[in-house]
Amino acid sequence: MLSNAIYADHAGSALETDSALDGDCSEGSAGLKFLSAAAGRSGAVHELIKRYISSSGSISEAAEYHLASGGKMFRPQFVLSIAMALGVKETTAISIAAACELLHNASLVHDDLQDKDETRRGQLAVWKAFGPETAINLGDYFIAGTFQALAEIDESPDLRVKLTRLFAETTRQVISGQSEELAGSRNLTLTEQDYENNARLKSGMLLALPVAATMIAGGVSSAQVASASSAMQWLGVAYQIQDDLVDLFGLKDGRPAGVDLREGRVNLPVIYYHETLENDPLKGAFASFFKSDISTTSEIDFWACRIRGSEAIDRSIARMNAAVDKADARIGELRSRLQSIISVGRSRMLKYVDAILKERAKAQKRMLMSG
Repeated sequence: MLSNAIYADHAGSALETDSALDGDCSEGSAGLKFLSAAAGRSGAVHELIKRYISSSGSISEAAEYHLASGGKMFRPQFVLSIAMALGVKETTAISIAAACELLHNASLVHDDLQDKDETRRGQLAVWKAFGPETAINLGDYFIAGTFQALAEIDESPDLRVKLTRLFAETTRQVISGQSEELAGSRNLTLTEQDYENNARLKSGMLLALPVAATMIAGGVSSAQVASASSAMQWLGVAYQIQDDLVDLFGLKDGRPAGVDLREGRVNLPVIYYHETLENDPLKGAFASFFKSDISTTSEIDFWACRIRGSEAIDRSIARMNAAVDKADARIGELRSRLQSIISVGRSRMLKYVDAILKERAKAQKRMLMSG
C-alpha cells in the first residue's frame, strides 16, 4: 500500500495561487510519478465503492457482478494523481475518485441496456445477465452512491456544494449526449459536427469530471479548471473516435468486429463512408442496410470490409489527431505538473492507435489485391 508521504509533502498547502503548482520535475517524469503512485491507491477507492453498494438484496449481487469485471480506472487515477500534485487530502481524493467511478459505471450499465450491447468487459452485460429492470435499478443505485460519496466528504460545506453542482451538471450533460445518440440511431444525415458534439457530452464530460473536481478541491483558479476541462472533453472526442475504429477492426477482446454496424450506430467512420458514396451505386444499398433492424453476419462483414478499405478510416484518424491537437493546446495552458499528468494519461487512453494504423494498412492491402 502506498505511503501517505506524497500527500504529506503537500499537506496543509491550500493552494491560493497557480504558481504553487510549479515543480522542479522534468516534463513527463512528474506525470509518471504521480500516476504510478495513484495506481497503488486504487484499492482504497474499490473499498469505498464497496461500502456504497453494499446491501442484502439482489441489487448488491448485480453491482458486485458488474464491478468484478474490472475496468481501466482512468478516472480514479486522474483524481488521485492530481490530488497528490495539489495537496488535496487523501480521504477527499478517494471520495471524489469513488464518486467519479460510480457515475461512470452507472452510465455503462444504462448504455449497455439502451444500446443492446450484450457483453461488457468480457462478460454478459448486466441487462443480459440479470434483466433490463435490474440494469435500470443498478444504474440508478450507482448514481445514488455517487452523491452519497460527495455528501460525506469531510471538507467545507462550500466545497461540497461546488462538487455536487459539478457532478449534477455533468450527469445532465451525459444524459443529453446519450439521448442525442439514441435519437440519431440509423440516421445517415448526421454530420461530423453532430457526432463531435455528442462525443464531447457523452465521453468528454465524464473524462473532464475527475480532473475538474480534483482541481476545484485543490483550490485551483477557475481559468485553469476551464482549460483542463476543455482539454479532457477534446480527449473524450479522440477516445470516442478510437473506440469507433477499435470496434470496426475488432480489436477489443471478447467483442466481435462491427457491433456498431449491427446496432445501427452512426459513428464517425460511418458518417465519412456515407459521404464517399455520393455518386456511388452502393449508396442505396448501404442506406437500406443501415435502416434495417435485422442484418446478417455476411452483410455486416461486407460493409465493415468496405469501410475499413475506404478513405473514411484516414479521415477518422485525422479527426482523432485534430481532437488531440485541440486538447494539447488547452493542456499547454496548465501548470507543469498538471500538464505532465494529463499528457501521460492521454497516452494511456489512446493506446490502440498503433494497432489501428496496422489494421488500416492491412485493409488497404486487401483492397488493392481484390481490386
